[in-house]
Parts: sequence; C-alpha cells; structure tokens
Amino acid sequence: MMREQVDASSANFHKWLTPEEYGAKFGPADEDVAAVESWLAAQGFTGVKTNAGKTIVEFNGTVGAVKRAFATQIHKLNVRGEAHFANMSEPKIPAALANVVTGIPSCTISGKNRM
Repeated sequence: MMREQVDASSANFHKWLTPEEYGAKFGPADEDVAAVESWLAAQGFTGVKTNAGKTIVEFNGTVGAVKRAFATQIHKLNVRGEAHFANMSEPKIPAALANVVTGIPSCTISGKNRM
C-alpha cells in the first residue's frame, strides 16, 4: 500500500491515511488498548490517553509508581546545575502487557517529584 501512495499511476496515489485509519488498520485491537489503559490506571497512573493512531500511550505518575510498575531504577541527576530524573535501566514490560506492548521507546520524567 505504501508503494501505491507514491506511485503516480496508482489509484491510491497520495491517498494518505489519517491517524484513525492507521490505528484501525495497523494498530492494536480496541480491547488491547483498553487493557493497557486499565492496567496503567490500576497501577495508580493518571491522565492515561492513547493517540489516534493507537501507537502511543501517555500517562502521569510518581517516580515510585514508575519504578514499581516497570521495574526500573530512577535517579535524580544534576546536569549543568539543573536537577533531572532519569531511568538508569531499561524499563521492563510487565507480564500483564507482554502480549500487547512491544516496547517502551521513551520515559520522560518531569515535575516536582521528590526522591
């Protein structure tokens, strides 16, 4: 399909997918998205939301919740005089999500968390 979108002779030339179409065609099932969102909420995370393409889940939580849920160590670092929090090991995908989640590409920790 992607080749057809850039082939001027194709009926699908420049017929781009919307994020919703992409999610419906290539993303996880709605039940799987709901399971991930429910698991995160059960771990105490808030503001859980999934993008329209069903490829990214964002959520908020404390440093402690992230450490417990994803079995990673998080340290407070001083970089050029500024305090930052960063995970010191790769976050682990919990067994409850292993059939749905393929990876954790980034973990941004910000705010006024105290360690």
